[in-house]
Amino acid sequence: MDPFGNSSFQTPASMLSSGIPLLDFYLSGFSIVSRLLSTYLHIDVSSYLSLVFLLTTVAASLRLRISGIFDLLDSYFMSRVEIRMDDEMFNYLMYWISQQGFSQRSTRFVAGTRTRSLFFWYDDSDDEDDEDDDAEEDMPDNFDDYWARRINLDKMKPLRITPAEGQHWFWYKYRLISFTRSRDDSKQITWGVPTEKLYLKCLGRDPSILKELLREAQRKYVDRDGNKTIIYRGQRNAVDAEHDWVRCMARPPRPLSTVVLDEAQKQAFIKDVKEYLHPRTRRWYSNRGIPYRRGYMLYGPPGTGKSSLCFAAAGALHLRIYLISLNSKTLTEDGLAAMFQSLPRRCIVLLEDVDAAGMTNKRGENAASDAPPQNPVNAAATEDKTNNNNKTPQGISLSALLNIIDGVASSEGRILVMTTNHIEKLDPALLRPGRVDMMIAFGYSDRVTIRDLFLAIYAPLEGDLPAARVKNGFAAPDKSHHKPTPSRSGSHSSRSSWSSLSSSSSSPSSSSSETLPKTEIVALAEQFASLIPSGEFTPAEIQGYLLRHKREPEVAIAGAEAWIRVIREEKEKAKKAAQEAVNK
Repeated sequence: MDPFGNSSFQTPASMLSSGIPLLDFYLSGFSIVSRLLSTYLHIDVSSYLSLVFLLTTVAASLRLRISGIFDLLDSYFMSRVEIRMDDEMFNYLMYWISQQGFSQRSTRFVAGTRTRSLFFWYDDSDDEDDEDDDAEEDMPDNFDDYWARRINLDKMKPLRITPAEGQHWFWYKYRLISFTRSRDDSKQITWGVPTEKLYLKCLGRDPSILKELLREAQRKYVDRDGNKTIIYRGQRNAVDAEHDWVRCMARPPRPLSTVVLDEAQKQAFIKDVKEYLHPRTRRWYSNRGIPYRRGYMLYGPPGTGKSSLCFAAAGALHLRIYLISLNSKTLTEDGLAAMFQSLPRRCIVLLEDVDAAGMTNKRGENAASDAPPQNPVNAAATEDKTNNNNKTPQGISLSALLNIIDGVASSEGRILVMTTNHIEKLDPALLRPGRVDMMIAFGYSDRVTIRDLFLAIYAPLEGDLPAARVKNGFAAPDKSHHKPTPSRSGSHSSRSSWSSLSSSSSSPSSSSSETLPKTEIVALAEQFASLIPSGEFTPAEIQGYLLRHKREPEVAIAGAEAWIRVIREEKEKAKKAAQEAVNK
């Protein structure tokens, strides 16, 4: 039944024969509108149909023409650059865009707490730490007041504003630039989220303005790091589940003086790295057909500063650290090889605890864990044999690792640093020259090291407190219980000089390290070093004990003997438990 009560249904042919416009078949309700306009407004719609069709045709033609003109301009008269999400340039540009005025004024934007992609990112927590340092002087001295304010600030993360999907226009150095953010449906992240692409366009065939913009974005992004040490970690990416290097953090550099190691060994290590990085060394290697690679093995008990030396060296030489765990459950030999091939030149690759990754000597030699370290000369002279069946539970074999770090297709220009707690368990093939060119032994703390550790914790330094609390080179009493940063608080190198502490001070003596004279702190350090047996405890153990009394040096000295007894008892119990487990 039609709207006027007619019960018969008419096909398009019958509609033509009965005089009902065919347009009513395609535009539902046209006849009703036409009859209403004719009845009440005396307008004959049918007389204007030809004009409507003509205007529609002209508009469609113009639209096609204009679209074709814009396509022609875009193809031949505009420069365009594409940035993909799986490249670090994505973050460079997104960070730069988020800082521009047009991004803040845009009516279509994405609000979030980060501008990073899922592949390479800048750790926004670093910015929060910097904001804490900048606002430190404004914080109240009372801890309860400070903590209440700190908690409120932590609840509100910085808001990052970036343009939404679509096209946005802005001016850059008097040139009109188009920024387009679009989804890439052809490639999806493993959990179904599509990736993105960014486009920059400008009028003209010269793309130099776009290249200049990208260089500025990269420079501004890198400037955020300052002199921080950038650390990358090898892990699976979110698109194709392949392993790649992912930026995980940027940390302030650690001074070499804070690494507990013989000064001669430290300087020999740094000198060797510098010599390797010099361009004449690369030419020397190339002219003689020697692979341009360098490897170091740092060995010793846990907590003696092996990884700290690598981190400090990276900070001193402004190198990036690429960290990978051979114990990864998802890491394959092909993935490890691909990551090594993608390494940049002049970087440090850190493989920690290689003895725990299955790279041990399994040729019938059941060495005890407390056996003396293997002689590097004998290890180098040992016949180069590999056990192809010696694989970690995750599938990385010793032979695969050797081929990756020293094979025909291995990368050049990088610095490989491996650490181990039990060098006697490693296969000699891993230690031969060409794979390991220098070995550095880390041991337990001697008397000088113990003294310097004490001074590193308790010596008043300007970097520990805001400038307002430091007068005449001494730290004023701290009422806010400000958290100390022993890793930055000065030198506890085993051969470092503390002669500057011998100057006298008029500060009154007190049990608090902030109010003790420097000469008294030096005397307390000597007293503490005389109480701790040399060569029995690691620097990490001693520092951990001192941190329990970080503002009470005299209390730390008074409880040193009791702490020694407790540690010895714990080690004895652990040794008995391990022996019983072996016997069972």
